[in-house]
Parts: sequence; structure tokens; C-alpha cells
Amino acid sequence: MKLKLNKKFFPAQELVKLVAIDPGKSTGVAVATLLREREAGSAVIWDVLLSTTTLYPWPDIAVASALAFDVLDSADAVICEEWRLRQDKATTLIGQQLTGPEVKGAVQLWCLSHRIPIHLRTASQITGTQNHVKSKVEDWPVSDHEQDALCHLVMWIEENLSIKKRLS
Repeated sequence: MKLKLNKKFFPAQELVKLVAIDPGKSTGVAVATLLREREAGSAVIWDVLLSTTTLYPWPDIAVASALAFDVLDSADAVICEEWRLRQDKATTLIGQQLTGPEVKGAVQLWCLSHRIPIHLRTASQITGTQNHVKSKVEDWPVSDHEQDALCHLVMWIEENLSIKKRLS
């Protein structure tokens, strides 16, 4: 997959790693590795490699270590789904371990302590009829959490990096 971005983004970098996380008992992770290919006028053409994985069960120390050291450590930016307690779910969650917020908190703390920018997104940003990305990843042979992380990642790239051409 190719991506055309304005030169102001990552001006001196040859490689950029973006990580998206859909937190929960099984945490979906999507990684975009952007490799600088060539300059094209006021833009740079990047080759984009996408990968996904599911980390579970949280909070297993091995999973926490894998997330922190293998995924987040070399990230240039992290996109993480926010966790919101809705009134219709509140009573069913009484007495339950709230894994989603724990994962989100651990990710936020890691990013803050390592000075990695973190961008929070709501679940509703990847649902709805206007979401052109969700329909593209529904056929990927990955878990629902990986698909959600991938949707957050692709949509964040499109919305925030002055895309000259939409990801295909």
C-alpha cells in the first residue's frame, strides 16, 4: 500500500511506526510501519506495511511486557480507543474487573513516561454508515478487536496526516 503525505510530517525520518490499540480482555493491536520511498514535489511517498495481533489475557505480566517493550517502545505515535462507561452497561459491570480501562491506563502511563504522543479515539469514530474503513477490513482474517484497532489506525492516519490520497 502506498501513502502520499505532506513533507512536513516526519521530515527527516526514513521509518515511522504508528500503533493503534483496542483495549480489553483481548486487546487488539494494529501497527503501521511507514517506509520513506521517494519525494514527489511537496509530498513524500511512503510504503505502508500493516500488521495486527491480539494480546490476551490482560493483565498477564508476559502480555504487559510484550505490549510495552515489543510494540510501544519503538512507536512514534500511539492511537488508543477510549473506554467509556455507558449507563446501559453500568449495572451489568458491577463487581467485574474493568480490563479495558486498565489497559488504556497502562498504555497512557507508558506513553507519558516515554514521551510518545498518544491520541485517544472513541469507539463511535469507527462505527456508523460514513465509515469507509470498516467495510474494507471486515474481510481481513483477524479478530474483531484487531479490526477495530486497524480501523482506528487507518482513520487516524487519514484524518491527521494531510493525506494527499486516501489509503486504498
